[in-house]
Amino acid sequence: MMGCMGNRVLRNATPNLDNLAGSGVLFKNAYSHCPICVPSRASMLSGLFIHHCEAWNNFKGLSETDHTFFDTFSQSGYNTRIIGRTDYLSGFHTIRARVSAWTRSASIMKPNYRMAFRKLLKMKKEKSIDTIGRGLILL
Repeated sequence: MMGCMGNRVLRNATPNLDNLAGSGVLFKNAYSHCPICVPSRASMLSGLFIHHCEAWNNFKGLSETDHTFFDTFSQSGYNTRIIGRTDYLSGFHTIRARVSAWTRSASIMKPNYRMAFRKLLKMKKEKSIDTIGRGLILL
């Protein structure tokens, strides 16, 4: 949601996005040709249809050597970062997320594995934790 989309509450809350939308292209309706996470993101980031990038499910996405628009921007001198849900590479979608895609429709509830922040900080001291790019990954 952005102020430029007519939301009264956000009218002055998103000035930079509103300026960007005013000077570029604003998509009011966007559709994905794949209803699941990894294939949809792999397709968007590579610019290829799913049957060309072979991102068939939430485990099989792009390989780390596949070309994305991040590569094109980097080659043109831009410094890019991705924020938010970033699972578009093969093998990085968690087992929990892959299993829940099948069990959710059968009304099977998944367990909650959330950790207390203090426990996470303790783990960070004990192990190497990478929080860049693909969320929280224990190394």
